[in-house]
Amino acid sequence: MFNSRSRKYRDPLGAVGDGTSIHFRITLPRELSCSAAHLVMQREGGQTQVLDMFWCGMNGNNQEWWECHFTPEVPGLYFYHFEIHTQRGSQRISKGFAGDGIFGGNNQWQLTVYDKNFQTPDWLEGGVMYQIFPDRFYNSGQPKTAVPSDRRLHSQWMKQPDWAPNAQGKITNTDFFGGDLHGIEEKLPYLKSLGVTCLYLNPIFESHSNHRYDTADYSKVDPLLGTEEDFSSLCAAAKKLGIRVVIDGVFSHTGSDSVYFNREGRYPTPGAYRSQESPYYPWYTFHPWPDSYDCWWNFDTLPNVKETDPSYNTYINGEEGIVRKWLRAGASGWRLDVADELPDAFLDQLTAAAKKEKPDALVLAAGQAAGHGHELSFPGCDFGLSFGKRPQTVCRNRGEHLRKLPASLPAAPDEPHRHPRHRAGFDHLRRRTCGQPGPGVAGCPDAQRRPARHRPETPASGLSAPVSPSGSPLPVLRGRGGHGGIPGSL
Repeated sequence: MFNSRSRKYRDPLGAVGDGTSIHFRITLPRELSCSAAHLVMQREGGQTQVLDMFWCGMNGNNQEWWECHFTPEVPGLYFYHFEIHTQRGSQRISKGFAGDGIFGGNNQWQLTVYDKNFQTPDWLEGGVMYQIFPDRFYNSGQPKTAVPSDRRLHSQWMKQPDWAPNAQGKITNTDFFGGDLHGIEEKLPYLKSLGVTCLYLNPIFESHSNHRYDTADYSKVDPLLGTEEDFSSLCAAAKKLGIRVVIDGVFSHTGSDSVYFNREGRYPTPGAYRSQESPYYPWYTFHPWPDSYDCWWNFDTLPNVKETDPSYNTYINGEEGIVRKWLRAGASGWRLDVADELPDAFLDQLTAAAKKEKPDALVLAAGQAAGHGHELSFPGCDFGLSFGKRPQTVCRNRGEHLRKLPASLPAAPDEPHRHPRHRAGFDHLRRRTCGQPGPGVAGCPDAQRRPARHRPETPASGLSAPVSPSGSPLPVLRGRGGHGGIPGSL
C-alpha cells in the first residue's frame, strides 16, 4: 500500500532540502473502488495541506496506483498521512510498523526538511571521535601551580575516586587525580595509532569539581589542567597529526562557586549572589535574592543563567566572546551541553559566532532523547547528540542525532522467525537514519568513548591495554576500518 522507506512509494527517501519535489505513490486494491485519494501534509506549527492524488495506472491485475508530488518550500518537520474515498466510505492510511501503511490508526509519517544550503565540516566525515575526561586521562607529572588549597589530589593514580557523602552528607566531587593537557599531548601518537581524528574534551575551564560542569570562569583553563598556552600547544600538536580538538561548552548554567555567582565568596569581585550591583546579576533569576534562585534540575550549586540576557549573550557569543576566544586559541569546535535547554535564538547566535571565527568549526549539540517517535533537532547546529525530549524547533542548518549510522540500510525483512525485539531495533535504527539530513549522515564520525582511567602501557605493543577500575582487562571494541580497540562505543 505504502512504505516511506521504499523508492517505489516515496522518492527521494529520507530528509530533503527545501524546494525538493517529492513523488508520493500509494497502491490500492481495485475492489475498494477508490474514487479519490489525498495526501494530507502538515508542517509542525503550520497549516494543513490536502493534495489531490491522481490515478496513474494498474499495478498488476488487482491493484491500482495513485500518485502526487509535494514540494516543501520551508525547512521544518512535516507530518503526513493519506485519505481515500471508497465504496466503503472514507478511510485513512496511517503509519504502521517499519514505515508500512495501514488502514486506520493515528500515527503519521515524518518528513524532515532542512536548509538546502546546509553543510557540515568536511574534516569530520568518516572520522573517529574520541572522548576524554581530562582529570583521568593522563598525568604528565608536570608541577601544578595556582591550584586552590581546598582541592584534594590523589597520590595514587589507580585509587578509587571519592564517591560517598562526606561527614556533612554531601558529595563534593572535589578529589582530583591530576590528569592534564600536557598528558593528553604526550599521548597524541597513541591516539593517532588508534585512528582518532577528533578529540572531544569534557570541560576544561576553571571549575571547583573534578567533572568541571560547574564552570567558575569560562575565560581560563583550570589550573590543574594547565594554561591557555598549554591548550594552544595541544591543539597545534594534534593538528600536525591530523587530529582536531572539540571542547565542551556548558552555557545553560554556571557554578555557584564562580566569578559570576560567587556564593562561596572565593573571588574578590562581587558575583550575583553577593551584590545586586554585580555586572552578572542580570544573568540569574532570584526568588528573592540572594538565597532562592533558579538552578539546573534543582542543584543549588548550578544556578541557571538567562541566555537571552544581552550582556550574557555578548559575553558568550560576541566578537570578543568565549566562543570565538577558544576557537582562536586552537579549538576546532564546540560540544554544547544540555542544548535542548538553550533558547533557539542563543543557539543561532552561538553557531553564527563560531562560523564567523572559523567557517569549518563544528557545533555539536547534546540534549534529551527524542520523544513520541520524533527526532530531536537543534537550530543552527551541525549535529546533535540526543538523550530525551524533542524541543519545538525548526530544521534549519543542522543535523540531528549523532550516531554511528550508515548512509543507507537494507530493507528489514519480516520473516516470521525474526525476534520482535530485533525487528524493533532495526526499525529504530532505520527511522533514525531516514530522519537525518544527508550532510549530517555523511559527516557522522564514529564516536568513541573511553573509560576515565588511562590504560597502562604494555611492553609488548607500546600501546595501552584497556582496564576496568579493578585493573582487569576490558573487552576491546574495534572502530571503523580496522582502527585500534577502544572500550565503549556509541
